[in-house]
Amino acid sequence: MSAGLEPFVRDGRIRSYPAKVARRLRVLAWAAEQTWAPGESLDEAAVNERLLRLTDDPATLRRYLVDNALVRRAPGGTGYSLVPR
Repeated sequence: MSAGLEPFVRDGRIRSYPAKVARRLRVLAWAAEQTWAPGESLDEAAVNERLLRLTDDPATLRRYLVDNALVRRAPGGTGYSLVPR
């Protein structure tokens, strides 16, 4: 796990979201990397299943990932994929 995530991620699960934007983005980037392989597109059910490994609230995490432009939602919600960096 990346340095600096320890206060927010324990045992591979997000325990809280940092108040500082830069730290929050690091936690979200970590979550995205844990969930998607590069170039992979997942439907919402698969995303939720994978995000449940990281959090008890997959809908909120999914929304944070999309709102922070780490993950792209296909029109109509048919799929989610990583935004290339």
